[in-house]
Amino acid sequence: MNTPVIVRLVRFIAISFLSAAATAQATLWHVDLKGPNGDGKSAETALTSIQRAVDLAEPGDTVLIRPGIYYENVILKRGGTAKAPLRLMADAVERDRVILSGAARAIREGKVAWELVDKDSGLYRIPFLYRPTRVLASGVDLQPYPSLADLKAFRFLADNYPGNSHGFAWDPESKNLYVRLRADGRYGATNPNAAVMAVSGPPAGGKWGNEITADENWNLALRFAEEAHVIIDGLTFETPGYAGIYTEAGELTVRNCYFIGCRYGVAGKEPGRGGKGLIDRVTVENCYYTQYPAFTDVEDIVAKYKAEQYTKSEWWQKIMHWQRKGGLPPKSGGVGRAFNYETGLTRGMGAGWIVRYNYLYDVFEGFSAGSTSSSQGAEIYGNRLERICDNAVETENHSRDLRFHNNLIIDAFEPISWQPIDGPPMPGPAYIYDNIVLQTPAVSAMWEVAGNSGGIFKMGIQNRSGVGEVAESQVPGGFWVTHNTILVTRGRVFTLLTAPTSSYGQFYFANNVFLTRGIAGANSMNDKGRGIYFDGNLLAPSAMPTLPQESYLQRAALVAGPHGKVFDDPSVVTVAADGHVTMKEMEALNVGITTRTVSWNGLNIEFPALMPLRTVVGAVPFDNSRVGPQPRK
Repeated sequence: MNTPVIVRLVRFIAISFLSAAATAQATLWHVDLKGPNGDGKSAETALTSIQRAVDLAEPGDTVLIRPGIYYENVILKRGGTAKAPLRLMADAVERDRVILSGAARAIREGKVAWELVDKDSGLYRIPFLYRPTRVLASGVDLQPYPSLADLKAFRFLADNYPGNSHGFAWDPESKNLYVRLRADGRYGATNPNAAVMAVSGPPAGGKWGNEITADENWNLALRFAEEAHVIIDGLTFETPGYAGIYTEAGELTVRNCYFIGCRYGVAGKEPGRGGKGLIDRVTVENCYYTQYPAFTDVEDIVAKYKAEQYTKSEWWQKIMHWQRKGGLPPKSGGVGRAFNYETGLTRGMGAGWIVRYNYLYDVFEGFSAGSTSSSQGAEIYGNRLERICDNAVETENHSRDLRFHNNLIIDAFEPISWQPIDGPPMPGPAYIYDNIVLQTPAVSAMWEVAGNSGGIFKMGIQNRSGVGEVAESQVPGGFWVTHNTILVTRGRVFTLLTAPTSSYGQFYFANNVFLTRGIAGANSMNDKGRGIYFDGNLLAPSAMPTLPQESYLQRAALVAGPHGKVFDDPSVVTVAADGHVTMKEMEALNVGITTRTVSWNGLNIEFPALMPLRTVVGAVPFDNSRVGPQPRK
């Protein structure tokens, strides 16, 4: 046996011995704010600091945290091993039971009084040194406004664009933080002195607010580069400047956690030049992430300003949901890129991330480009994404081998996006299958009032320079879409962004069910589908479009494909009393293609082995019992 082999064998034996020893000697560390701050090795001698516990913990240990609000920015400088992971656990899985808060403590505890500035408008203020990214009033995420004047008007004044009826603004000259709560009491207190006011830590640096500058940018961070083998379970993360959990280490599992007032839930280290430095193999499962009431505010805005918005000329003025998006409205600059809500549960995903069985509720975006842009082989499945202002998932700008499947999406404006704006390399391949996309009657009616509708698939490359046109929207490896059930009564199948004179490449749609108001824009789909391949799809109109029926049926037949089917009667659709939409007549038809090699316009197309192809079209049922934080058995 040669020397290198002997050395490797000795190292393997040593590591195995240490792992086994760590497991055998595992310590349960107790943390309790009401404890005596003893040695932490029993409930009676509990530590009072999470940071102290993780500093003492070794591989195989568990840090058990009892109820309380911990105003700590916890830093892990080491983790566990594959056989002896390090665990940080709340004593039970329950929202707000164990809170890691990034909020300014004196304000959150009510030790700082809010001064009434104007009784008629309900404007209050306190001295404050920086512009926070988030302000919560008893858990309600207040609308950020660009300036005090905008807050006073509840309007983005530079664009004459309506804002929400609650919010905050920071005045850089006086160094005061101003808030206005809803005057009608919908969210409880109208006076911030009667609410739990959680004002976030300072924002991270850079244009996008993603460059770590201070400990206050996170609630908990892994600041080491080795494999972590850390499990974080059952904690509530509140109002950090950037992310609830920030990690520079892979092999991390985050489960059963709640993210409230967090720009991002779990964020990996930002990639360096050439995409290097990404964090790999992180699992985020059974968590809850919200920006409530971001979507609820859209409903209010549409109802309140429905008459006014019809008089506007710009497209972004008619959408009525850009109040929390960075950069829009354009003259106001929105809430600012570093403070925006176009974020998501994750950010900076590297290779092999798994994001499953999470519940994302009332958010602007589910998984934005910041989540997936540089991901490789990421798998997002089994999640419930509900009440999404814009996109449920964006595949841009450079994601590779992204699998998005078996998710339930309810009331998303444009659920799935392929819109790279950063240039090559283009995102792809992408695999979209067995997802269910629904629109409730109330939200369908809302978009009817607003006069807007989105596409289920937003695809293409916009010409934003004004010079020339994009020759083709080409997906390396293909954009594969099979066995999805799309029941969106106010909406269309596609928003096609590439200029009508240009084509698409390697977009494939097979064995899907579509119930929509339309197919695509009147000038955006030609008689050959602009290079998009279709087969085995079933389509029905939720209501016959106003354009000539023959035109709709012609486009629908194109999207159905040679083996698909089109219904011209909206009565095949049934809506139950609970708002659930079904198309039993369509789903019963066995028309789905099962041959993986097909010919289209003279091209031989091979469907990847991982894509389902079944004769019964549409998605498999969604298992809602596994979604969100789960009680421990």
